[in-house]
Amino acid sequence: MLDPMKPNTAFHFAWRGPTIPAGFRSGVSLHSHTLHSREYLHFLFGILRAWAPLRWAAGREAATLPDFGRVWYTPPLGPRQAWEVEAGQIAGGLGLNPLVSLTDHDAIDAPLSLRPLDPTRDAPISMEWTVPFRDTFFHLGVHNLPPECAHELFARMKAYTAAPAAALFTEILEALHASKDTLVVLNHPFWDEKGLGAAGHREVLMELLAGGRGCIHAIEVNGFRPWKENLAAAQLAVAVGLPAVAGGDRHGHEPSGVVNLTGAGTLAEYIEDIRQRGASDVLYMPTMRDSRRVRILGAICDVVRDNPEHGLGWRRWSDRFFYLCDDGAVRSLSALWTADREPAVIRNFVGLMNSLRSSLAAAAIRRALRLALADFGDTAP
Repeated sequence: MLDPMKPNTAFHFAWRGPTIPAGFRSGVSLHSHTLHSREYLHFLFGILRAWAPLRWAAGREAATLPDFGRVWYTPPLGPRQAWEVEAGQIAGGLGLNPLVSLTDHDAIDAPLSLRPLDPTRDAPISMEWTVPFRDTFFHLGVHNLPPECAHELFARMKAYTAAPAAALFTEILEALHASKDTLVVLNHPFWDEKGLGAAGHREVLMELLAGGRGCIHAIEVNGFRPWKENLAAAQLAVAVGLPAVAGGDRHGHEPSGVVNLTGAGTLAEYIEDIRQRGASDVLYMPTMRDSRRVRILGAICDVVRDNPEHGLGWRRWSDRFFYLCDDGAVRSLSALWTADREPAVIRNFVGLMNSLRSSLAAAAIRRALRLALADFGDTAP
């Protein structure tokens, strides 16, 4: 167990006893992505570097491969599909009232598309805000924007991301804090995406927290970051006097590996608990016992998996990968690779991932991979 822990922040592990302790009414899913997020290919660079056969094959076909620096993809699920995946785990798997906040990168399209529909008409207007700060950037989960000024606040956040200014950042944080039903979470705080190094990243992180004191309401433990990093995030929460909350960071078809438990019946009541009382309960789901490497492989399998029910009709995986061409136009890989002309290394990689996806569905194979790929700094105990 995490030790020491702030008394009103509790961590629960589904494999250590009764899944749901008594007294909880709802499960809260924070931080998950839909087709409205733009994602870049950091994971593919890592695989090509680490896996010798793919590195060799990629070298042979270098002339036919796209410039991966110009490629991005969108997660496979539409807003309604993503909401159903998260709500289904909470309602069907945990027997709790589901409260789901979808947070795409710098976009609020997903919740806006859900609000005219039942049963999602109360979907919170939320996003994951990219915050450039000094020599790096952070991500803030901004949950439950007030509908009457959501577009205005979104425009101001977007303007800051495009042209950072310290005064504007402070103004936005104060405006978000002034909305009592809005929650601001510092997502995966120790993810050093710019490669500053541990000491440099922590220095900038602490400066961000000092500048946002009182307006950042919680620190995230993340479903796709290593256990030791989440442990550091929980300890940071204690050090700065904030609660820790769970963010699944789901990008594929599987539901979040961490959820929040609450006695509240609505998201606004949950946010009040976090902001006013610092009361937080985090549940690690059984999938978090798997090696993070296994879970990342599963997510990659989902990214290159066809989706016949895609909300925008992008059924093939290559419909969801986009390339910035020399003429400035953006085209999907499926448009560039007509008549099955994709490079063989890509075709073979996708075939391998599709085969692996079937294998990962088998509990025995997943258990074997859990042992084979175990890393005690990487996996929840």
